[in-house]
Amino acid sequence: MPKKIPPNLFAEFVHKRNELVAKGVDIINMATGDPDKLTSSHILQVMHEAIDDAVNHNYPPYQGTKKFRVRRM
Repeated sequence: MPKKIPPNLFAEFVHKRNELVAKGVDIINMATGDPDKLTSSHILQVMHEAIDDAVNHNYPPYQGTKKFRVRRM
């Protein structure tokens, strides 16, 4: 017999939140959501520059880049 796919965890959170809100519970929504504002132009410019830079089109070396390696003592 095939196994059922479990419910989406985040959908369950939304459902539970909606139940609590319907009961009048004051909920601070810290979930990731849909942005309500456009991304600032200076951020878009930096993103475009990164996309246009060919150095960003390859996978990093297997051992990682020097910039991101951590020295272990």
